[in-house]
Amino acid sequence: MNLTKQNSATTTTRLNGLRQWFPISLILLLAANLYFYQLGRESFWIDEIYSIRDVKTGQGLPPNNLGRPLYYIFLSVWIHFGTSDAWLRSLAVIFALGSVFMTYLIGSRLVGKPEGLLAALLLTLSPLFINHAQEVRMYSLCAFLGLAGTLVITYTIERPTNFWIGSWACLRFLAIMTVPLNVTLLIPDLVLVGLKFRKQTSVLFAFGKWLLLICILWTPCVLLKLVPSTVEFSTIPTQVVRPAPSLVDFVRILRIFTAWPFRIEPNTAFAWLCKVFVLILIALVGMALIRKHRSGKLFWVAAWGLMPLAQIFLASNIFFSIWLDRYLLFTSPYLLIILAAGFMLVWRQGRILAFMAALVYLLTVGNGLVHYYTVQKHTDFRGMVQTIKTNEKSGDVVVWAIESWISTEPLVHYDHGSAEIIVEPRVPSTKKSDKQDIENWITKLPPIESRLWLVCHLNERNTQEFIDLLQETFNIQKHDKFTDGKGVYPYHVFLVTPRSVAVKVD
Repeated sequence: MNLTKQNSATTTTRLNGLRQWFPISLILLLAANLYFYQLGRESFWIDEIYSIRDVKTGQGLPPNNLGRPLYYIFLSVWIHFGTSDAWLRSLAVIFALGSVFMTYLIGSRLVGKPEGLLAALLLTLSPLFINHAQEVRMYSLCAFLGLAGTLVITYTIERPTNFWIGSWACLRFLAIMTVPLNVTLLIPDLVLVGLKFRKQTSVLFAFGKWLLLICILWTPCVLLKLVPSTVEFSTIPTQVVRPAPSLVDFVRILRIFTAWPFRIEPNTAFAWLCKVFVLILIALVGMALIRKHRSGKLFWVAAWGLMPLAQIFLASNIFFSIWLDRYLLFTSPYLLIILAAGFMLVWRQGRILAFMAALVYLLTVGNGLVHYYTVQKHTDFRGMVQTIKTNEKSGDVVVWAIESWISTEPLVHYDHGSAEIIVEPRVPSTKKSDKQDIENWITKLPPIESRLWLVCHLNERNTQEFIDLLQETFNIQKHDKFTDGKGVYPYHVFLVTPRSVAVKVD
């Protein structure tokens, strides 16, 4: 009889355990499907190609890279097991799935299990997060380590032992060594610790020791690598012209994190839907923060989400703008937890309003997901190189005439073949350029006897003029256009031969 009762109790415990983990398991399964779906469909964008180059050449690894080496260390191991686009991107998927789980744990622990589940679902469905989960870049690892450090400090605040404080310090340091902007998470950490233990000097001293260790370990990295690379980054032409963020950008980040990080066509029905969507998001965040939530720890979550954003916002306005979606991604899970808390408040008080908010959310995020999976987002370097590779013949020469900062890395990564590569400046494309400028560019092309591949970045001002002038000197045997990931096709691949030579393309 006692054995029967014991078996029954064991079975009940197991069933309860299954019920506890079943919802988040379904969300993780959905996340895995979304993150692995079409993983290798698009070409690498240039930063992904740089990641692989930096691992192969050692530039991304210590001691060459002391600013953010951690992801490159992982990638240097991962690349030994496969080199396909999908395989190399799958490393980021693992950390993205870990981020979804960490979001659930933090939300459940600090706010409530329904809020944790909903926040994990919102992160799963975020097109922006999916995008960075499908990249050979460090941003999903950055989010994962940041969340792991946050989860640990929630335990540390309750049990400030040396083990927990040390674990927090280690995770924060690893996050900083992945993306230095994670250092902004230390501010809310220290504010919360200071408020909690303001009368316990011994605990504050223990935190101070570990914080000092972080500073000691990070200072050489800052002085030797981070400061010089930051100065160099600030002088990049695209960075110089990037505007500082405004308060509108600060609010807009809610839409970007949740459902639509893409450009919105003005004066369309969807543009109005997005405006309603943003108003709903603002209302949900406001309700969560202003109205008393059953968990007073929601303000902890707000500190980890808003304080880093505020620091980056101020730095971008005082120095130079680093207000980029991918740099802000590590803060998104905290804002999604706040949104989930606001939605659950509405749900408990009025189901009709909650259903209406959910409907608008689903319509917007549904459009975002359809756009993400159907519209090409990256410059099609793979297509350009494969066009050359599949049609290449002995003696061919490739002229690479696109942005100078891209260099020839796409040709090298996608293995263009054995053709000689010659780098030339872009075809003249300023408003002041005229027919003579383009003629001069063409006349400076290397002399050839057979076939020449031209990879050019053109625009609406010079495309037709360039083609007309090119035909005066060469026979155009092949001409293909490729997208830049922004809905236009400015990249052109020409196969040309001299007028005196007739070469047939198979």
